[in-house]
Amino acid sequence: MADCRLERTQSNGRAEDFGNPENLTPGVYLLTFDVAEYYAGKSDAFFPVITVVFNVTEQEGHYHVPVLLSAYGYSTYRGN
Repeated sequence: MADCRLERTQSNGRAEDFGNPENLTPGVYLLTFDVAEYYAGKSDAFFPVITVVFNVTEQEGHYHVPVLLSAYGYSTYRGN
């Protein structure tokens, strides 16, 4: 995880370039979700930051990493 790239999501909540095979080589990746910014002006965030660490094993694989968020909890998985 030595390399670091900051990428913001678009208005649809997706980081469109993240999953492109030329940007994604095998290794361990860390995604950080700024939940406090998402909730800004709406309510306080119980989890102000969510960090998801996952392993990419196939450069040509599809990696969709959704985060389902509620006021006091979240879940994530490898989507399709």
